[in-house]
Amino acid sequence: MPSWVPVSQIIGNISIPMRAAQHPSLPRAYPQYQQAQPIIVEKPQNYLVSAIFVTLLCCLPLGIVSIVYASQVDSKFNAGDYAGARQASDSARTWYHAALIIGLLFIIITIAAK
Repeated sequence: MPSWVPVSQIIGNISIPMRAAQHPSLPRAYPQYQQAQPIIVEKPQNYLVSAIFVTLLCCLPLGIVSIVYASQVDSKFNAGDYAGARQASDSARTWYHAALIIGLLFIIITIAAK
């Protein structure tokens, strides 16, 4: 349109406010306002499928304990308890391995006894 004019001719020289991250002197003058990097937390493995598999095929009592710990991993992680989720994952893995080893030993002893 021919009647359009730049804003600077209408208002004059205006200063455009800068965000804190764009201002060159702000990080040196005010370090508390520097933008923090987001912390990315990786969800630990829950071992639920392995625990169910071991419960059905190898050792029922220890497999049930593994299932209980495996089911806690997701709920603790979603609640923000990252350390608790890691601990539940480690416990589920430990009980899964114990159930697998004891179940396999029982099967080998049973076969050898016949």
